[in-house]
Amino acid sequence: MRCFAVVDAGLEQFAASELSELAGVDVLNAAGGVVVFDSNPEKICLVAYRSQSISRLCGFVCEFSVKPSLAVSIASFKKAIGSFDFGFWSDGASFVVECSREGNHDFNSLDFATAANEVISGLAGKVSSFKSPSLRLYCFINGDSAFFGVDVAGFDLGKRDYRIFGHSSDLRACAAYALVRLSGFSPKSVLLDPFSRSGAISVEAALFASGFPVNHYRRDSFMLRNLKPFSLCAEKVFASADRKAKFGRLKIFSFSPLIAHVRTCEKNAKIAGVNRLISFARVDLEWLELKFDKGSVECIVSFPPMLSRRSSDSDVRKVYSELFYQASLLLSKNGKVVLAGRDESLLAEAASNNGFVLSVCFNFPMGADAVLASVFVRK
Repeated sequence: MRCFAVVDAGLEQFAASELSELAGVDVLNAAGGVVVFDSNPEKICLVAYRSQSISRLCGFVCEFSVKPSLAVSIASFKKAIGSFDFGFWSDGASFVVECSREGNHDFNSLDFATAANEVISGLAGKVSSFKSPSLRLYCFINGDSAFFGVDVAGFDLGKRDYRIFGHSSDLRACAAYALVRLSGFSPKSVLLDPFSRSGAISVEAALFASGFPVNHYRRDSFMLRNLKPFSLCAEKVFASADRKAKFGRLKIFSFSPLIAHVRTCEKNAKIAGVNRLISFARVDLEWLELKFDKGSVECIVSFPPMLSRRSSDSDVRKVYSELFYQASLLLSKNGKVVLAGRDESLLAEAASNNGFVLSVCFNFPMGADAVLASVFVRK
């Protein structure tokens, strides 16, 4: 069965690697915010239940070209979809088409979804229903191309139920997971986040290391439980994944100079079901060296303060300088410092002054802006 996963731009390779690790799927392509792969129903259920890097998971129906004009794009969609086999997926009588769009077009996502609903209704003879559809269809448009399929989860897999007590400027969970993997973190590693904000990095690290399914508390919400290709195997796959989770104490340290952030992290981790796997504490940056043995930390992963209206250039430089000084004491010989931020030059300067060099740097989206993921290693 062919599927496609929608991911944040820039994180395609992380998603492709994760899907291969989780379920051994055959990845065919990973670019433009989409990962296309072949697999079987059991593995697809496992990906939906455990993946930390994807936003949507869909059974592939068609791929088509998109133009700025809505009429031309819908005509291309009609030609690509051919005769849609509604009965292969569900015996229900209703459906809904949802759409997300990236790029410059003369139409928005709702315009395309409305037109696509009319097309599917005509092809399948079914009723479009936004309240309780038997089948959720999803279209992802990125520039001049689009993928259309059956949304097997039925909700955004990139959103986390544990993000109740949020930090307005924290990373999306998928990006936090990517930073953790970029650091080379494993269940036996020591990982430190000295600026924990709402705890996304620590929680995603704990979910990954323990194998506890990220969607455990949303298992009853999955659309695939009622889809014909998955209905017989979904519950077995979910139960098996739950049994394999390991809840031994991990060496994940979620620190912050602000007690409010520490409390937020603890609450979110508890909702995620991994609070007992993480160590929380209010620790000022300059005191980190007293909490660890020299060279004992393999991964420092964080989203440190950035230049803003509330912080001056000198304040940020001081924080970055202290962060890399502490890293020079704590980090193991082959350890990595992985940071998210927009101030690449300031980070690189502070790193160089303390014996580190930038090895990898790439962009990923954060709202309307782009954020840099930077990896530093010892010179």
